[in-house]
Amino acid sequence: MLRWLFLFILCIFPPLTSASERIGVLVVAMDRGAVGNQELAATVADLDPDYPVKLLLIGPDYQGIENGYAAYMEAARAFLHEHGVGKVIAIPLFVSEADHLLGLFRSQIETAMAPAVLTWTPALGESYLLREILLDRIRSVSKTPAAERLVLWLSGAGDTGGAATLRSLGERLLDDIRPFVSFAETEVALTYSRTAGGPEAEAAEAETATLVNRFAEAGRTLIIPSVVGLKFTPNMSLETMLKRRYTHANIHIAESVMPHSAVRTWLRRMINRHVPVTKDTIGFIIMPHGSTAPYNDGIIAAMPDMVRRYPTAFAFGMASPFAIGQAVNELEAAGVRHGVFLRLYAMSHHFREASDYILGLRMAPPAHNHGGVPERVRTSVRFVTTGGYQPDPLISEILKDRILEVSQDPSQESILLLSHGSRSDKANAADLALITEHNIATIKAILPAPFRDIRAMSLREDWPDKRAEALREIRAFIEQANNGGQAIVISNRLYGSGSYGTYLDGLEYVMNGQGLIPHPNFTRWVEKSLREGIAVLKAGAKGQLTEAAVDHHSTSH
Repeated sequence: MLRWLFLFILCIFPPLTSASERIGVLVVAMDRGAVGNQELAATVADLDPDYPVKLLLIGPDYQGIENGYAAYMEAARAFLHEHGVGKVIAIPLFVSEADHLLGLFRSQIETAMAPAVLTWTPALGESYLLREILLDRIRSVSKTPAAERLVLWLSGAGDTGGAATLRSLGERLLDDIRPFVSFAETEVALTYSRTAGGPEAEAAEAETATLVNRFAEAGRTLIIPSVVGLKFTPNMSLETMLKRRYTHANIHIAESVMPHSAVRTWLRRMINRHVPVTKDTIGFIIMPHGSTAPYNDGIIAAMPDMVRRYPTAFAFGMASPFAIGQAVNELEAAGVRHGVFLRLYAMSHHFREASDYILGLRMAPPAHNHGGVPERVRTSVRFVTTGGYQPDPLISEILKDRILEVSQDPSQESILLLSHGSRSDKANAADLALITEHNIATIKAILPAPFRDIRAMSLREDWPDKRAEALREIRAFIEQANNGGQAIVISNRLYGSGSYGTYLDGLEYVMNGQGLIPHPNFTRWVEKSLREGIAVLKAGAKGQLTEAAVDHHSTSH
């Protein structure tokens, strides 16, 4: 009896996390001097409500005191130990993991934190948020980009290998910035860390000076420091040092990476990437097409009960940065750390590039930017994304039910599954092939009696030139079906039949214009997709997935 009572108590009140599993956060940053360190402290203050956070400053030995920063490492270790931390998330607040100073201290930090297990996160340069910071800096000094030259200034190399790594990062940063703004010329400038010297460092300084002067002679030149720079006082900072070094009147120097609110967002994002995924940390964003109130309310009514057990926001629209941003804000206000973003569209590729880009899951903008490159949401929430209901057997069953709801004599009836369609001929053909291979094949296998024909077509009504050709094919099918039989049109869209009735006016057919919802199978598909997303989040928290796609999911970092 006591054994059963003990097991019952364990189920209701699970044991507290063991000391070896308690998580703490160590933010490792360069000692920037008095004002710069104040900015660092303000950025880290009250960073996370659930996990202890400690700022660790590291720097070169300017004072002639051996192991001058050992006391700071010991203080960090003691702080984390006092909080019972057994696992340390170490966040390098550096643009690159190749920074020479970071390399000098990395193993010392790992040793100092023992016996706690320390895990390093990627540096800031691997995040889309650094791109956002640099774009803000560019906009603050740029006037006429087409007539300007831009120098992306990086520092921190310790040897030729580190210099190559930093230069590669700089080139990637420029590639990611170019879709937003086009300059007359752009180049990466690279200097070595103050902790490194020698002929390579001198050569890099000379090469940078030559580049900057060449640009300045040609016209207005912007220097964008992509570094968390020194700031002893406002007048003794990286920026003022650059102004003294590069004195040409055409040179304009932007503020360096800090201070900027996106740095704090990035720190929280790194924490959320590594902490456990639990019921209390999860939230959902659901992105349907959206339309008038009956459409939107119909979508919401079709959602499973689980969306009411988790913070859930709807981002109605076709990957609208505004709508997605509002939804993300809702989740953040609810304390969400880990999000599942569900695209309520037929195919997995529909608006995936755009929504993943907006959420910071991919660096490259979507291939088709008809309204320009969309703005990205600056968020700390770690998202996985998924979508594409069409090929699921649950959807095939819905379509089968819609057919049987209007069918009278299958042997005389020809069924047309009519979809919205895609603009691209290639994508449209692939979508129809998928419907044929998945939905129609399943429908034929489960129908009680065979039909004369079952075909998949799309109206492509949003594109007049595509629509005209599609209408000719649809009319031909319906007319042929009516030759000794009956044409039945099934609306293969999420809700209702849109403008099908208008475009098919004058033709004889029976239509089930209900669409896929409401139907319990669609509700089941939504719940299944959300649960799959949660599983990917949990797998990522254990295995530390990168931003690569996982099956039909995308994950963020």
